[in-house]
Amino acid sequence: MSRVGRRLVSAGALVVLTSGVAVSPATPAAAVPSMVFVTATSPVDTRLGRTQVVHCPADRRILGGGGYVGGAGREVVIDTMMPVSTPTGDYFEVNASATTRADGTGFRGEWFLVAYGICGRAPAGLEYVSAASATGFESTHGVSVSCPGGKRVIGVGGEVTPAFGFAVLDDVVPVTTLTSVRVTAFETETDSPVRWGVKAHAVCANPIPGLTLVSAASPGDSADKTVGVSCPTGTKVHGLGASLAPPLGEAAITALYPSQPLDHVRLEAREDFTRYAGNWTARVHAICAT
Repeated sequence: MSRVGRRLVSAGALVVLTSGVAVSPATPAAAVPSMVFVTATSPVDTRLGRTQVVHCPADRRILGGGGYVGGAGREVVIDTMMPVSTPTGDYFEVNASATTRADGTGFRGEWFLVAYGICGRAPAGLEYVSAASATGFESTHGVSVSCPGGKRVIGVGGEVTPAFGFAVLDDVVPVTTLTSVRVTAFETETDSPVRWGVKAHAVCANPIPGLTLVSAASPGDSADKTVGVSCPTGTKVHGLGASLAPPLGEAAITALYPSQPLDHVRLEAREDFTRYAGNWTARVHAICAT
């Protein structure tokens, strides 16, 4: 099913190489201390959708995170990855949903969901900001959110709302200047029966030492994608993002997660059940700092 021409944000050609953009603020803050990597895994069962959260230790704040769908092939997709800060503690939330095929059927096998979180003591100026798109029956929605007052993005998040498997995240990305986050989603081949939209989330802070955005792109072909990117030596992953171009809802993110040493980010994206006829590219992003 073609959705060419209905994309909210047009994407230029992506080159298969790693790129990095360093941010050089006038007055950087101290590095984030006491960073930790946390994970939590759901039960394995046949439910159509599930939410998994992973909590930061009591004295840490959520910076970024990701998710992984296991056992579902190409028929369960991640439709929410977002940092959540509350008065009683911070966590990272991931939601995944089974997509509905054009004939109304869907995946009924067993699968599980893993949530990953990156936590640390609060850097100077830590702030969580969000923005929501309008809702409707359109095939695509997008929204951006900016950090206020000279702060920079150190973590990102995006969500489809409501998350029923009729729309998939396409872009959850920080801009190259690390001043804002963009989120875009597309309907799958089965149009949503309800009004839907997207939300963008940014973790902002005063600029921290070594703050750099690094990215890598997959080959532009018609195969499923796996691509990774590493932080520069001496820096750690604080936040992570992904973008797909241009499957327009016919491919989706099934895994986006940091490595255990917080030096690498891996993205996995798969075409849907009926496959995408053209070539497409997946790009992974890591926000790194000392």
